[in-house]
Amino acid sequence: MDQQRRLHDILFDEQQGRCFYCARKMRPYARKKKEQQIRDFATKDHFIPRSRGGLHLFGNKVLACAECNGKKGNMSAFEFVVHMIGTSPL
Repeated sequence: MDQQRRLHDILFDEQQGRCFYCARKMRPYARKKKEQQIRDFATKDHFIPRSRGGLHLFGNKVLACAECNGKKGNMSAFEFVVHMIGTSPL
């Protein structure tokens, strides 16, 4: 098993298969490239984006559903959560 797959599996287990941001239950792997855009597949995300000084290390990675990962863009995790609360219908 390659290192990236092991990281994915570890994060999936630690997060109990749920998106770090919205807690949606995720499917573990996209088998085909086009499936990566399906919103309930787990995707790796940098907690602090690399474009903003985040490192490409285990401690800076979480799993997010493809929908949240796409919406987060280069926001930090904190900024994204604040953004989600601000746009929540609650």
